[in-house]
Amino acid sequence: MGMYDYLILPEPIKCKKCGYEIKLIQTKRFARLLKEYELGDLTNKYIISAIFEEHWSCDECDEIVNIYIIIYKGIIIGIVDNKEKAVNLLDNFNINDLIELYYQLIFKKSKISYRFNQLIKSIEQLIRFSKLSNAEQTKIINDKNNYEFYLIKNYIDKKFNIITTLTKIINQI
Repeated sequence: MGMYDYLILPEPIKCKKCGYEIKLIQTKRFARLLKEYELGDLTNKYIISAIFEEHWSCDECDEIVNIYIIIYKGIIIGIVDNKEKAVNLLDNFNINDLIELYYQLIFKKSKISYRFNQLIKSIEQLIRFSKLSNAEQTKIINDKNNYEFYLIKNYIDKKFNIITTLTKIINQI
């Protein structure tokens, strides 16, 4: 089989036969170093502009799904399941679209980074809280003006359980 790279799809592409959502494919179009590529990434081959057609076998029903990778000035600008959409995207893409694409990607990554940092801080507070005595925990739960545990305060109750509370925090963030 040889080496390949992974391509993370920005939106799952559904198999037309069974509806299975394809979120990741393998491709031999780039470096073949088991690298992960996604929308906005610079390919390390000398590709100016191109549309690559990949034929991917659905993991559920083995139906062949066509996936089109659109490259503009060496940058992955789109991954779609329709050749007409791919051609239209490449034909009409310009530098302003590239700026907008990067703006959206940076915004998405900063949002993910913020949520990750909130989760880390919540876990740190949760660990500190779990090391307190029952009396200290009860006092903090009942004290409306205590902001030391501000990230987790809404998730803890009198029957404190670290796993239950962590699950609540993760589901909320």
